[in-house]
Amino acid sequence: FPRAYLDVNREPFELDPELFAEPLPDWANARSVRVAGGLGTIARIVSDGEEIYDVPLPLADALLRIEFLHKPFHAVLRGLIDPPACPLFNKACRPDQPLGPCMVSAEGSCSAWVTYG
Repeated sequence: FPRAYLDVNREPFELDPELFAEPLPDWANARSVRVAGGLGTIARIVSDGEEIYDVPLPLADALLRIEFLHKPFHAVLRGLIDPPACPLFNKACRPDQPLGPCMVSAEGSCSAWVTYG
């Protein structure tokens, strides 16, 4: 999936209030420099400044993306789950299209799992 759908290299709740139909919870980080630029965990704009979405997103959609994509990705990074338990493993995150350090180098846990099983 593209970083515009969910950027796993952001804080999980770095959310842009302009992107959502409902108000954000108090615990969301809505004031980062990246959010101000439209590039939070879920991007609001593309590189030329054009809006990605025609209508506001339901907050529930963002929370599902975070729960089922962002959290498992980071659980692998922390060694809490084996790579195949992550829904991104060898699908959206592959040796030829890495999403993070686990797949980037031959020593990364996901890359090693793909190579050696």
